[in-house]
Amino acid sequence: MTTLAWLLWTCTAAFAQTQDYAVGAGDVINVTVHGHDFGRKAFVVGANGEISFPYVGHIGVAEKTVFEIEQAIETALADGYLVDPQITVHVEDYRSKRVEVLGAVGKPGVYSLQGPTTVRALLAQAGGFKTENGGAVVLSRGEETHRFGPTELDGPEGSFQVLAGDVLNVDPGGSVVYVGGSISKPGPVRYTDGLTLSQAVLRAGGNSNLGRLSGTYVLRGEDRITINLKRVMKGKDADFLLLPGDKVIIPESPI
Repeated sequence: MTTLAWLLWTCTAAFAQTQDYAVGAGDVINVTVHGHDFGRKAFVVGANGEISFPYVGHIGVAEKTVFEIEQAIETALADGYLVDPQITVHVEDYRSKRVEVLGAVGKPGVYSLQGPTTVRALLAQAGGFKTENGGAVVLSRGEETHRFGPTELDGPEGSFQVLAGDVLNVDPGGSVVYVGGSISKPGPVRYTDGLTLSQAVLRAGGNSNLGRLSGTYVLRGEDRITINLKRVMKGKDADFLLLPGDKVIIPESPI
């Protein structure tokens, strides 16, 4: 495939992905009413899945594509307000469907899904698989886990769909633990005998101002272990001993 053909394919795929995206609460959409100035273009989708649009009031947009939202607004405005309104909608900021990528990748952190996304594509966004010692990719989805070897990602397994709320951990196969979430320096921390949860968090720069210490948890294989790190830091609970390969997650406090 030539460079030009690759660029055209990439742009077409990205456009199709955006067009298929189902808007959710927290997303910001930009609405243009052609030929009319409504004074406001950016709308945050509320927790109830609606936006409040000038003149017509509340319009449900959650789980709709941009094309479906355009149709909904056009229908509302055509009902006694405008003759043959022409609307263009695009998503200005993706906030509703987030996943977390931890471990041996170039850019660990929280990523917003902008449409159907595969494990392979998400790893590419996160800077790629950064391990030379085997390891594996582990996707955690609630109580279920999916494990992929690094050589499998180029095959059908790499096309596994990532969903909002998933946590993708890239284990390098060495003696490290990973600290992620609302932390100053997310990424690997070298494991030493007797390493505790609080020590690992401190080595990762400490929690950010948005971290919810009381909701801290450790992913160990298929187990999810919840620890109230706030009580640990105050000396009210015993510290938690970590094992090589553990993933420590400090969730973000709700705003």
